[in-house]
Amino acid sequence: ARKEPPTSSNPELRQVSWNPVKQVKLASVGWDAEVDELTSKIIPSAKSEEIVTRLAEHVKTLLLEVFPDIDVMGFTGSDLMRGTAFGVAVPEVDIVVCLKPNRVRSFIMSRPQQRVGTVPGDVCHFKFKKMAIRTFTDKLVNNGGLKFRRSAFRCEEPKITLLAPSELGIHTESIPIDLSVNSTTPLHHAALLTEVSRLDPRAQALALLVKRWAKDRG
Repeated sequence: ARKEPPTSSNPELRQVSWNPVKQVKLASVGWDAEVDELTSKIIPSAKSEEIVTRLAEHVKTLLLEVFPDIDVMGFTGSDLMRGTAFGVAVPEVDIVVCLKPNRVRSFIMSRPQQRVGTVPGDVCHFKFKKMAIRTFTDKLVNNGGLKFRRSAFRCEEPKITLLAPSELGIHTESIPIDLSVNSTTPLHHAALLTEVSRLDPRAQALALLVKRWAKDRG
């Protein structure tokens, strides 16, 4: 059956991934050598960063037709050139759409369901994020070639999981992504990795290793 984006009557859609987590196979022998090999597979390469930048630009180009002064940032927590053990189950790419606070009011009032009997100041920021994500998802799926996979609207920072297929020409493989609006977690994570790596080059590898371990275990 075709998977539809969430609606007001169906705010939460979750699906079990049928792409199981695969055991990582390492050629090295010994704890230190295995850790070094694994971290080398995790740390994003320059090519991975380029792919994420192109993906963010693709999303931004489409969404500028909906909202004229947005910005879009892309973040990755692994080397996309080496494939992924998680598939769509746990995306390694975050795409964050940034909307200026002074544009929130006009966006809310532009929604048909908000025109009557609702004071913009009473609409919480959480609800605004969900409204924006639904609007952007419609645009990306209907006009941008991305495929809807699932929503997660009950978490603190609501998001949608989409799939950027290889047919877009951005990467030779399909890329699962998490799309969110004004989410601070990916930005804070990237800033933390940058700062700790300045203190100790091993810190970035350790942080990514722990993150991968956590994602592997849900």
